[in-house]
Amino acid sequence: MIRNGVNVLVVGHANQLRALIQCVQQISDERQLMTLGVPNTMPLVYTFEHDGTPVSEVETGCFVSPLRGHYLGSECLEFNEIDTDGSGAVDATEFRAAGFCDNDDECEALMDVADNNGDKLVDFKEFMAWEAKGRPKSR
Repeated sequence: MIRNGVNVLVVGHANQLRALIQCVQQISDERQLMTLGVPNTMPLVYTFEHDGTPVSEVETGCFVSPLRGHYLGSECLEFNEIDTDGSGAVDATEFRAAGFCDNDDECEALMDVADNNGDKLVDFKEFMAWEAKGRPKSR
């Protein structure tokens, strides 16, 4: 259907979406697959070439590494402004540079709240969860 130019809507959650993304993007690294942060209720749109491969950039799309699909909404744009190294995750230094915290203690408290898996990075899914909580500063 996709090769015939038909739009397809797929609705799923967590592992289902990661499995689909694995197929679409041909991700073979299980560690990378497990760390894909796909926020709930945030539309992720893939555009495909005629041969079925995903287009890496769409002029109007907002991409968060390593995904090749683009998100709809302004949250992605804000996240990418903060993620200055383009890694797909934000660390305390990037939060500080963006003005979210003023010193090491504030940045550490922010990370304690926003970083759900304890890896000292906030991926897009964690960022969206933090946003949904109204950006609390500390636990």
